[in-house]
Amino acid sequence: MTGVLGPVQYSCADCGRDASLRAPSTPCLCGSTARLRADPEDSYRLVSDRVLPWFDPFKDWTVKYLQFTWNVQQLRHAYTVDDGGTAERLCKSALITFTSCAELADWLVAGPEPVSVTPGALARLFATEPLSVTRALKPEGGGAARLVPVAFSRPPHAWVDYRRPEAKPVRYDALDLAERCLDAWHQFLHGCGVAVPSWER
Repeated sequence: MTGVLGPVQYSCADCGRDASLRAPSTPCLCGSTARLRADPEDSYRLVSDRVLPWFDPFKDWTVKYLQFTWNVQQLRHAYTVDDGGTAERLCKSALITFTSCAELADWLVAGPEPVSVTPGALARLFATEPLSVTRALKPEGGGAARLVPVAFSRPPHAWVDYRRPEAKPVRYDALDLAERCLDAWHQFLHGCGVAVPSWER
């Protein structure tokens, strides 16, 4: 006795989207026309001769973007309201802000969307300031950039000293650098046709 199997299904060979209803000659949203056939009886069988999609389902870039914007808001608050915070706490807040800014690039290419953002475009974006500074800041120290508290400042402020490769060092105000990074991300995503999320509903 033979069971009745469902229709053959297809997925995009490059991004993994469902391609069952797409004609073979019609490109996927990612631009690929290659498809993988998935027979119903093979639904629970791993494909052994192909590299599985590398997308990380736990990295939603909109979450990381909102985290970064929230961190910038917290840094603005720390700069304008003297709530007794220390310079050490401000530097930690600034480091978290710049870390989330740099990590946003990895999260943007961790999933199938947005297709208009490519690793090459991100590499070019981070090859120049201000975003190159964020990757030079290392949580453990020892990077080409470092956070330096501004002496006798209330509320506390901080500098970001950046040793440019084969160029003169430069010093940024930490909040000013964070604002520049946020503007750079806005311009980049807008240029890619990507709508940015907002905390407002």
